[in-house]
Amino acid sequence: MSWTEFKNKGLWKRKKLIVWSAGNNLLPPAFTFLLSFLVVQVASLDLWGEYVKVILFLTFLSQLVSWGNKEYLPIAFSKTPARLYPLWKESIVVRSVLLIPCVLAILFSSYETAIQYLLALILLFRFIYQSFEALILYERKYTWKIVPELLSGILFAGAVLLFGSALTFSELIWITLVTDLLKMVVVLILARSSSDGPAVTFHWSYLKQSFLFFMLTFTGLFISRIDQVITTVLLPLREVGEYQVMMSFLLVIQSSCLFIVQPFLKNIYRLKQQTIHKISWHVGWIGCLLNSIWIFIFYEILSRIYGIQLTTGMIAASYLFTIPIFYYTVYIFYLLKNNRVIAVIAMNVVGGLSILLFSFSGMFFFGQSMMVVLWSAVVSQFLLIPCYYFLNRSKSKVSLK
Repeated sequence: MSWTEFKNKGLWKRKKLIVWSAGNNLLPPAFTFLLSFLVVQVASLDLWGEYVKVILFLTFLSQLVSWGNKEYLPIAFSKTPARLYPLWKESIVVRSVLLIPCVLAILFSSYETAIQYLLALILLFRFIYQSFEALILYERKYTWKIVPELLSGILFAGAVLLFGSALTFSELIWITLVTDLLKMVVVLILARSSSDGPAVTFHWSYLKQSFLFFMLTFTGLFISRIDQVITTVLLPLREVGEYQVMMSFLLVIQSSCLFIVQPFLKNIYRLKQQTIHKISWHVGWIGCLLNSIWIFIFYEILSRIYGIQLTTGMIAASYLFTIPIFYYTVYIFYLLKNNRVIAVIAMNVVGGLSILLFSFSGMFFFGQSMMVVLWSAVVSQFLLIPCYYFLNRSKSKVSLK
């Protein structure tokens, strides 16, 4: 096929969209991994562990004020495209009320007063920046996110290198504030045309309509971060830093599952259950093979670059942790396609609570360590495979309408 035929058939446009979409999803975790490397190299794992604590706190607050914005609004836009911008503005106005309890949570936290004010500003900047995610997804304006992420990542890295070994926790928070401000300003400039249009009214019904989407994302955050919450509360700063670096890489490995299942998603709702089961197991075996390569890279990076020495048990747990999601991701999409979002929410809650239960039980018998937390996450992940399997065999549905 010639280049002209390739473009005329629309293949070039679709390939570009895939690349832009991948960049949109992969840049934030990639920069987090890079920044953790820089902070650890120029300062210490203890400083990164202290920083992780506050960022984890902000992540949960940011998820609360977003209230399913990225997941709910694209569906609402597709139903009433003529009201795209009024719906988007209404979302911002209504969700802004949620900033009040979140800012109060920051002000009543144990951080110094100056840090509290900085965190409140960071939350505000993130609220505005994240409000554009629905528009980015619906209109496929991926540059609106990629450009701010690139600029802020470069600025963050440059600032860390500039401070060098003198870098402190307070300075890290100031760097975060400036980079988040930069992201907000850049996206406001790129998306300035979205501010046009009529004024909007305040409707509390928005929170009710988008509630299930909020619960889906919030419980997803719960199951993927509750192990890190446990480590930040119970373990020394150095171990917190080590665990966060390790989990950042493992979560990137897990995300590679989406690239494998992507070809099946378009027609997944047309497939029979037996076919869904076969696809799930095939993807799972691919994950087993693929992740054996990833884990080798994971070990080399952590031991040679970060200086984190992993035991055989930690390496085995890390590998096993990345496997289950390859088996049950297809089931999740099949459930969502059939409007069974509450079932997925329930599984997120069950998974998160099981990590809590296994972690505290393990610590009671074996003492406080990140080994116990990681193996608890592994057991929880494997429990979800049969849960999703049997859920997909049942027929009950819950509509999102």
